[in-house]
Amino acid sequence: MDIRYGQALPEEGGEGEDKINLVDLFSQLFLRSNGDVRQALEWLRRIAERQGWLNRERTFEDMLDELEEKGVLRRDKEGPTITPAGDQAVRESVFERVFKGMGRSLRGNHNTGRLGKGGERQAETRPFAFGDDLSDLDFTATLKNSFRRSDADPDDGPGENLSEEDFEVHEREQLASCSTVLMLDISHSMILYGEDRITPAKMVAMSLAEFVKRHYPRDTLDVITFGDEAKEIPADRIAHVAVGPYHTNTCDGLRLAQNLLRKRKNTNKQIFMVTDGKPSAVFDRGRLYRNSFGLDPLVLQKTFAEGRACRKSKIRVCTFMIAKDPYLIEFVEEFSKVCGGKAFYTGLDGLGEFVFVDYAAHRRGKVR
Repeated sequence: MDIRYGQALPEEGGEGEDKINLVDLFSQLFLRSNGDVRQALEWLRRIAERQGWLNRERTFEDMLDELEEKGVLRRDKEGPTITPAGDQAVRESVFERVFKGMGRSLRGNHNTGRLGKGGERQAETRPFAFGDDLSDLDFTATLKNSFRRSDADPDDGPGENLSEEDFEVHEREQLASCSTVLMLDISHSMILYGEDRITPAKMVAMSLAEFVKRHYPRDTLDVITFGDEAKEIPADRIAHVAVGPYHTNTCDGLRLAQNLLRKRKNTNKQIFMVTDGKPSAVFDRGRLYRNSFGLDPLVLQKTFAEGRACRKSKIRVCTFMIAKDPYLIEFVEEFSKVCGGKAFYTGLDGLGEFVFVDYAAHRRGKVR
């Protein structure tokens, strides 16, 4: 697959390569190369040559020195490798790129419908109780109570002697933690016909992991890939995920996702599935059964069975389709009915917004 790059745009207020964020450019190439540092640097060299960034005053070695000085790369006898700080720089670069312009729509929490400490302040009030946060004090209601009591007791002037029984505090929405499993399709169709669908999907996955860590520290996020079979991967290894000559075993992905969620104690549990195609493989009697043509009855039967199991376990399933073929939409709609979930049809550019807005706005269930 040939990857083509257009003219690099300098940052606002600057001119030429000196104002281009080298770390950000390397991060994008590192992600597209599936974590292959040598390949990413080779692409960086080609881009630098085509853009005319290299001359007698600035060589490609100088660019490598800059990446090393910033702690992104480490060079030794075996060649350049990415550092832990470099891995973090890649995640932050991807996060900022995906979230650019989306900040306002992503404010929110996991609301439960019950009142308690920690969430958005409500209009409703209740009598003060020991341990309540004084920042939630409703001064107007408190003074009204004092005035009302003073009218009944002529010895007290209005508002002169506040009593504990006068104080009222605002209710707050209680926050519920949420456990999410992100299923990432790595079947061959994710790069079919020269369209790179896996890189935007990985960017969204990396950003979601960073988003949860920053904004919802009590939430959990597990990541799995599914091709011929499903595998759990650490969130910090998403950049290294590569598409293979695989079919789409959605059934095995749902099975593994449910197993991971059973280990989580959070009340809210959900599965986010990012895919571009129909299921085309299942395990049957211990062997992998594959059929790429049409919607295979056996594959559908086993996949729908896992969908019903999710519904029975009260696991919310959201399917994010990055393809819009009519027969694929037909499958997704039927699958969503079976599992009682939701489906989003989006192009590659809108994938991040669909995923994160739904995550931030997700409100369901009650705290037990």
